[in-house]
Amino acid sequence: MVKTNIISTKNRTNIALLIILIIALIIRLILFQGIGTSDSLSSTLYAYDILNDNFPTSQNQGNSRIGLLLPVSYLYSILGVNEFSSGIFPLIISLLGIILIFLFGRLLFNEKVGLIAAFLLSIFPLDILYATRLMSDLPSAVFSALSVYLFLKAEKIKKNKRKFALYAFSGMSLGISLSMREMAVLTFLFFAGYVIYTKKIKISYGIVAAGFLTILILELSFFYTHTGDPFYRYNSFDEYYMMSLEALKSYGRSTSLPHYFLAFPFVMFANIQLGYFYTFISLAVIYFLYNRKWKTNILIMWAAVIYLYLNFGSTSFSVYTPFSGVARYLSYITFPSILLLAAFLMEEKDTIRKIILPFTLIFLFIASFGAVYLDDFRHGLDDLHTLYDSHIKSLDKPIYSDYRTISAINFISGYKNDLNMIDLDSNPKNIRNIQNAHIIINYKMIKGMRDAKKDFKFTSEIKQVPSSWVKTKEIGKDKNKIIVYFVS
Repeated sequence: MVKTNIISTKNRTNIALLIILIIALIIRLILFQGIGTSDSLSSTLYAYDILNDNFPTSQNQGNSRIGLLLPVSYLYSILGVNEFSSGIFPLIISLLGIILIFLFGRLLFNEKVGLIAAFLLSIFPLDILYATRLMSDLPSAVFSALSVYLFLKAEKIKKNKRKFALYAFSGMSLGISLSMREMAVLTFLFFAGYVIYTKKIKISYGIVAAGFLTILILELSFFYTHTGDPFYRYNSFDEYYMMSLEALKSYGRSTSLPHYFLAFPFVMFANIQLGYFYTFISLAVIYFLYNRKWKTNILIMWAAVIYLYLNFGSTSFSVYTPFSGVARYLSYITFPSILLLAAFLMEEKDTIRKIILPFTLIFLFIASFGAVYLDDFRHGLDDLHTLYDSHIKSLDKPIYSDYRTISAINFISGYKNDLNMIDLDSNPKNIRNIQNAHIIINYKMIKGMRDAKKDFKFTSEIKQVPSSWVKTKEIGKDKNKIIVYFVS
């Protein structure tokens, strides 16, 4: 009879987790993000280049993230280049992340905490938003969390063979995470903090390093084979941040002190992509610190060391280049933060269990949908898709437009169009001399370029269109409209 109850309890837990995963999948499909106008768009080209053995077409940071690009390239070989095939990989990783956080909660606390954590992650706006965007942040953060999970699980096991295997997989997971995005290196801060916190270091930790080096060697071999430079990625990385140093100026931060160092506190509590999660997470941290709940110390340390480095640290050792104050960089503290909130909501106190728990879950569920719905990224290329199908793909004369619009049109066509498209960004003044050609003015793209490069300036014809230009097609509204002109 006891055995039957145990099996029944296990089944209920599995069913609950399955329901959470189904809900998560439905939410992510309904709120499908698709390819945007910047990094995700570039990643589609890099993956396509790998598919066609044309890597690299240029040296930059984005096309060196092969942990992201290789699986997407494989999906392109099966499903072709489109928004669906571009979003499958991050979607799968997002769902696996929900399973992982459940396992984390069960490992550190119990199954109830694991299920609450899984539910919270399933409705976390940042996770929903990036679950169907071809970006490296979410996949890299999930593999970083997997590295920590495997390490902590190994720490609880006494059997050497299994322990050593978990250590090895922990290192390999971190290596895969780093191959997706350079910021995964911040996870080393967790391991350093863990050694300091536990006041012990084992020879067996070398197996974690060995697992990591295995993936690193494979990555170096890939770059050596395709570029002749095993350190291609790291050279690209340095060049990118030197460029960013000039382009981003204040890195999205206030230029005055001490506000300069309040970038991430502001993001945590004011950015719509995070909903109101960090308000409740902060209360959970204060509660655990006040009550000295030792089980949560590892999670607090994990989140704190990465958060502090994001806020005060540098992306380069040669010159101080702080991280831009953007919400997606906080993906690397999503797991410990949500686990802390889940553990708090499962505390055995009547006030928490009867009032705070239901209020928090209902409030965050509603707020999350609002946050995702209001995000202006969703379906970013829909208008251009429609315009391409109805008008652009049939044009037989040269087409002038900004670089991002041209890139988007290439993607929409599956990188198979034969249009004669000419980039205006390199010399905007050329627009004055165009004859017998089409000009596409994509106001949303132009605004995006101005936001990315504060000193970017386009020609005055964009605001005051010459009378000789004949409008042939228009789509969209206000600042997001796209207009096609013909100049005879």
